Amino acid sequence: MVLLKIMNREKVVNNIILYTSLSGIVCVFLHGPTIRFVIEAIFNYICLYIFLKNFKIYLKINRYNNKYFIVFFVYSLIVFVYGCFVAQSYVQWRYLFTVYVPSLIFPFIIELCNDFSLFLLSLKKIMKYTLPLSILLYITDIGKGGMGDFTHFVSPLYLFLLLVPFVKQKIKIFFFILSLISLFYDLDSRSNVLNIIFCYLLIFTFYLSRYVKFFVFKILTWILLFAPIVFFILGISGVFNIFKMGDEYTNVIEIKNGEKEIALTGDSRTPIYIDALTSLTDPQTIIFGISPAGYSKTSLSEIYEDAYVYGRLGTESGFLKYLLCGGIVYIIIIFLIYLSAAYKSIYFSNNDLSKLLGIFVAFRWLFLFIEGEPLLNIGNLAIFISIGACFSNELRSMTNQDISKAFLKNL
Repeated sequence: MVLLKIMNREKVVNNIILYTSLSGIVCVFLHGPTIRFVIEAIFNYICLYIFLKNFKIYLKINRYNNKYFIVFFVYSLIVFVYGCFVAQSYVQWRYLFTVYVPSLIFPFIIELCNDFSLFLLSLKKIMKYTLPLSILLYITDIGKGGMGDFTHFVSPLYLFLLLVPFVKQKIKIFFFILSLISLFYDLDSRSNVLNIIFCYLLIFTFYLSRYVKFFVFKILTWILLFAPIVFFILGISGVFNIFKMGDEYTNVIEIKNGEKEIALTGDSRTPIYIDALTSLTDPQTIIFGISPAGYSKTSLSEIYEDAYVYGRLGTESGFLKYLLCGGIVYIIIIFLIYLSAAYKSIYFSNNDLSKLLGIFVAFRWLFLFIEGEPLLNIGNLAIFISIGACFSNELRSMTNQDISKAFLKNL
């Protein structure tokens, strides 16, 4: 019976990564938003069905963490029910069921990858399915500049760069080459550039002395976790807008990418914050949001009147998405998950990989204020796999040598 449960969990991990990878790659090669939407919805619901079918396995994985993450799952369900009362048009119902509902998988991913063997399996399957498919995207150069291009599809590489100190030499070289290709593929993708550079810096810290490294890890983690909250409060109070700071250097920090000049510091986030925050008009919407089916205001309606007659569903920022869907309550739940994952990895681990994962999770919390809408895709999947690994007692109890041996055997 125990062996059967283990096999089922492994099958779940294998299938979810396979179908999520296929969804991303197939949609890029298809023309027309309708057919892409249909294919993506089919794959997403296959993934959702896999998890619902194995719901009992999810509940029995880890009873201690279960009590914590069940709050994430239950509140996500409450938000979905809230959306059912708000939705009126076909567009709202479609968004609720095809965009929001598949994201209910994320709590499952965290719990599954709490198991170190499943974390290893996840890495192995991403290497088997996602990274080779990303190379196909690079060769064909399809979708460049869009949400389905090479840099977005290969984003699980951020997680794999953290494994560099622990894997075989040829795998290290492969990760570095792929990351350099991604870095220079589209320099206009500022988030990709920042993520890769940050991971490079993390790898460098691995080679610092033990005490210096631990000090840097602790300070950096707390800064990454609380700096965005401080800047958000300063921004909404009108004291200081961190996004506007880069405008002073827009004409200075520019690069040429082909025939196009790119301003690396231009402000592209203030308008979406204004749109989202002006949509939260009373205490109820501030606390509980406007639901996943709720329209938020958007300045884009002035340009695309037909497309945004009632407003906008969704937003580029993951933080704003959670805030709009479930209000401050949702934000607190998500923050506590990121905080707990980072804290356990930094303060209660015997190896550097756990600490690197903890800082990476803290960095991704900061990045939620910039991008990271919680859609079911391979990039977000890798982030929640990382969060799950941070909670793994087995991983945190291992030494660097133990981890190197495990990767040598499995990757």
